[in-house]
Amino acid sequence: MRGRQSYRETIRDRIAETALKLMEQKKFDEIKIEEIMEIAGFTKGTFYQYFDRKESLWQHIVDSALEKFRMMLTDAEESASDAEKALDILISSVMREKEHSPQLWRIFARAIAEEETLRKRLIDRLIAFIFMFGGQATFEGASVLLGTFICIWIERSPMDGEKLKKFLHNAVFCA
Repeated sequence: MRGRQSYRETIRDRIAETALKLMEQKKFDEIKIEEIMEIAGFTKGTFYQYFDRKESLWQHIVDSALEKFRMMLTDAEESASDAEKALDILISSVMREKEHSPQLWRIFARAIAEEETLRKRLIDRLIAFIFMFGGQATFEGASVLLGTFICIWIERSPMDGEKLKKFLHNAVFCA
């Protein structure tokens, strides 16, 4: 049974990765299910074994990014001894992941901008992240942090990591 589940996850992820590649060239609304499935090497019917509609694929992609972001936060919390080191680890992870899957993070940034509930959940999680190490966790500081991550994710040119870290340290710890 476990092997079957892994196979299902592999197929679902392959469909999502194909959609992400297509979104480098056109908007999600312009992409047809048939196009995704042809490039992925499956029939249109296979799509409906994994997603009930195209919007479910969108949600899967956003959920995947959200889970990766949660893992980045957890890794930063577990790897650092104080808030400033944790923030450095988190910023490095965000920048590294953006380079690895830029389209995924642009989609995640768009979802954050459009979905107030998601945005609030992430701000609350960032407040907890800052507070965990005794930092002065404010809504404003967490909002600046999230807003900066959104800018990283939508920016197409490389950013100076050291300047970014200095800016965020000032925004979060001196706010």
